[in-house]
Amino acid sequence: MKAVKVERRRLNSELKNIFEYPFSIIEAPIGYGKTTAIKDYVAFEECNAFYINFLSEKNVLPFFWKSFCEVIGKIDRAEGEKLEGLGFPDDALKLANIISILEEVEYPKKTVIILDDFHLLNEPDINLFLKTVVSSGFKDLHIVLVTRNTANIDLAEFLAKGLVYIFPQKQLAFTLPEVRKLCKLKRLHLTEEQIGEIYELTGGWVSLVYLMIMGAKHGLEIKRNSVIDNIIETALYNVYDENVKHFLLKLSIMDIFTENQARFVTEEKHTSGIIRRLARDNAFVVYDHKNDTYKIHNIMLDFLRSRFTDEEEKKALYRRLGQWFLSQNEYLQAYTNLFYGGDTETILGLFEDDSLPDFDDIGFSMADELFSGAPKELLYRYPFAYLKYIGFLLRSGDPEKASRGVELLEEVYAHFSNDDSLNPEHRDLILAEICVNRVFIVFNDFEQMVFHTAEAAKLLKGRQSKIMRREGEYTFGCPHFLYTYYMEPGTLKRTADYGAREFPLFSEIANGIGTGSDYLIRAEYALETGDYEGAELNAKKAIIKARMQNQNCISINANFVLLRLYVFQGKVEHTHEVMRRLREDVKRENNPLRNMTLEIITGYIHAILGNAYEIPKWLREGTMSDACWLLDGIYFNYIVHGKAVLLTRKFLELEMLSETLPQYFSVFKNRMGFIHSRILRAIARYHLYEKEAAISELKELMEETKSDNIILIYAEYAPQITEMVKAICLLGSESYFTEILNACLRFRESLKRFNEDVVSLSKREREILSLAGEGYTRSEIAQRLFLAPGTVKIHLHNIYSKLDAKGKTDAIRRAELLKLI
Repeated sequence: MKAVKVERRRLNSELKNIFEYPFSIIEAPIGYGKTTAIKDYVAFEECNAFYINFLSEKNVLPFFWKSFCEVIGKIDRAEGEKLEGLGFPDDALKLANIISILEEVEYPKKTVIILDDFHLLNEPDINLFLKTVVSSGFKDLHIVLVTRNTANIDLAEFLAKGLVYIFPQKQLAFTLPEVRKLCKLKRLHLTEEQIGEIYELTGGWVSLVYLMIMGAKHGLEIKRNSVIDNIIETALYNVYDENVKHFLLKLSIMDIFTENQARFVTEEKHTSGIIRRLARDNAFVVYDHKNDTYKIHNIMLDFLRSRFTDEEEKKALYRRLGQWFLSQNEYLQAYTNLFYGGDTETILGLFEDDSLPDFDDIGFSMADELFSGAPKELLYRYPFAYLKYIGFLLRSGDPEKASRGVELLEEVYAHFSNDDSLNPEHRDLILAEICVNRVFIVFNDFEQMVFHTAEAAKLLKGRQSKIMRREGEYTFGCPHFLYTYYMEPGTLKRTADYGAREFPLFSEIANGIGTGSDYLIRAEYALETGDYEGAELNAKKAIIKARMQNQNCISINANFVLLRLYVFQGKVEHTHEVMRRLREDVKRENNPLRNMTLEIITGYIHAILGNAYEIPKWLREGTMSDACWLLDGIYFNYIVHGKAVLLTRKFLELEMLSETLPQYFSVFKNRMGFIHSRILRAIARYHLYEKEAAISELKELMEETKSDNIILIYAEYAPQITEMVKAICLLGSESYFTEILNACLRFRESLKRFNEDVVSLSKREREILSLAGEGYTRSEIAQRLFLAPGTVKIHLHNIYSKLDAKGKTDAIRRAELLKLI
C-alpha cells in the first residue's frame, strides 16, 4: 500500500514555536507520527535542519558524539573536527572546552538539530551535555527532542528558566475530518458511522488509524478487540510470499540499512527489486532519499523481531552485518555486531592486529563481557589481544578492575611460562608483554618499574612491544614528572639521576613512548633545587627530543618547567610566549588528557601569580571528580586547589584543607604533595592564631627538605611566607635557609613586573568584542563594521590570544574584569 499523507497545516502552525526556544520536546507514544510531523514541517519551513536518529540502545554515547560532531562539521568543518578529536565531554573540563568550541561556530539562521527516538538513551552525561548547550544560548541554534517519553530528561530547570517548548501531544492525533480525508485518499468507501468508529476506537492514534484502514481494505472488521499485531500480520505481512516474509525477518536485525548492505547481509539475489517494492507499497518501510537508506517503522520492526525466533540464523546475520561494517572500516559497529553474532574469535583476531583501532580507543563497551565470557583456551590463542585487555584493566583507574587485571596477568604468566609446546621466540614475546603490563602494576615505584622494563627488553631482543602504542600515555596527566616518583625525604637527587638514566629503556621497547623523559627529569630537578641555567637547558633539550617521537606529554611538562622558571625570573614576555605556544600545541593535538594537564598548568601559573579568577573553575572549587585521570592517585591538581583556596584568604578553610590533602598524596607517597600541604598549613596557622607555632612548623619542614635542597616550592609561596622565612633565618644562619629567603625576595620582585604588565586591545578589537558581547555573530559584526567575516575571525583570535582566553565568552568576561569593554 503506497504511503499517502494527509496535509496537516495546523501542525506546521504549532511547530513554528520551535524557533522561539533553544530547546523543544515532541513527546508521544509510538505511532503518533512525531517524526513525520517534524520532518514535514522542516521541509515546509525554510530552515537548516540536521537529524540524529537513535536507532537502538547499543553504543549510544559514541554514536551520539560521532553524529553530533558530523552535524557541527557540516556547519563549520574545522570546529567539527576539533569536537571529534576531543571526544565526548565526560568531565567538566572537557565540557567547558567543548562549549568554547561551539561558541566559535556561526550557526545559520534557524539551525535545528533533531534528536529522534531520544527515549532510547539512558545516558545522564548526554542529558548534562544538552542541558549545558541549551543553557549557553547559542544564537540561531535550536535542539528538538523527539521521544516516546521524557522519563530520562530533567525538565524542571528548563521550565523554570523558560528555555523549553513542549509540543502539545493532542495536536499529533488525527482529527475526525483528517480520518475522513485519509479514507478518501485511500479510496476506501466507508460509511460516516464506520469512519466515526475508527476515530473513536483509535483516539486519533495515527499509526492505528492507518492500520485499521488497511485492515478494513483486507476485510477485517472494525472493532475494539482488533489487535495491532493481527492487523500488521494480515495487512502488512501475509500479503507477501514466504521468500519476501523471510527477507523482512532478516532485515529486522538492522536498525537502518542501505540496499547494498541489505544484499550483503541477507544474501538475497533479488534484494533490489524486493526492497524497492516494499518501500513503494508499504507505508511502514521508509526510504530516505537524502541518505540513500531504508528504515522499517518501529511498529513493524517490533512485530518482525517478535516473529524472528531462529537464534542461530540471527547470529549468522549479525556476523554478516559485522563483516559488512568491517569492510566499511566502521570498527565499533563491526565489533558490536560480531559480538552479537557470537564471533568472539574473529574479534580477538582483530584486536590482535596492531594496525586496527583498539577497543578502548573507539568506545567498544562490551569488552568486559567479551573477555570474561570467552573460554580461557580461546583467549590464550590470542595472547596479545588478551594482554591488551589486561593492560586496559590495569590502567583504568578503577581499583576493582585493576585488581582483576593483576589476577588475570598472573594466570596468563602461569600458563605461558610453563607451556613448552610454544615456539621459544613466540613465548618470549608473550612473556615480554606480561612484563610490560607489570610496569603498570608497580606504577611510581621507579626501581620496580625499571626492573620489569629491563626484563621485557631482554625477552624482546630488540623488538618493539605489540601492546603499547606511541600514542600511549606516559605522564598520566601530571604536569610534573619527577613529582610522581619522588617519595622519600633525601632521595630527590637519587630519584632524578636513576630516572634520567633508566627510564629511556621503556621508550626503546615501547615504540618511543616517553622519549625525552631523561632531559625532562633533569630539568625538573634543576628547577626545584635552584640550578636555573640547567633547568632551562634541559627543558629545551627535552622538548626537542620529545618532538622527534611526537611525545607531547613530555613537551608539555618541559614547558611547565620553563613557565615556572620564567615567572621566577620575572621574564614576562618569555612567560606569555611559552604559554601561547603551549596552548597552540595542546589545541592542535586536541587530546582530553593533554587538555586537562594544560588546565592544571594554567591554574598553577595563575595561582603563583596571584590571579585567583584566572584559575579554572573546577580547580578553584575542588570538583576533582570532574577531572580526567588515567590513573587515580597522582593528585597534582590538589596542589593547585590548595593554592586557589590560599588566594581567597579563607584561612580556616585552608587549614582544614591542608589536613585533608595528605590522604590524597599518600596514595602514591607523593613527597612534593606533602611539602605543599605542610606549607599551606603553616600559612593558615600563621594567619589564624599561632604565629610562633606556624614559624616552628615551617622551620621543621625546611630542615627536612634541606637534604634535597628544595628551594623553588618555597619561593612560589613568597607573598605569604617571606616574613616567616625571615624569622627563621634570624633563629640561625643556615645557608640553605638563606637561599630560600633570597629566592622568596627575588620572586616577590618578579611578581611586580607581572603586575605592571597591562593587556591592551586596539580600538577595532574593543569594537568587535563589544559587539560579540551584545550577541552579534561574526557575519553581523562584519556587516556592521564593513569588514570581511574572515577579518573579524582573525581579530577575535588575536583578542583571545591577548586575553589568554579559551573562547568568546571567556574573552568577554576577562575584558570586562580588566575594564577593556
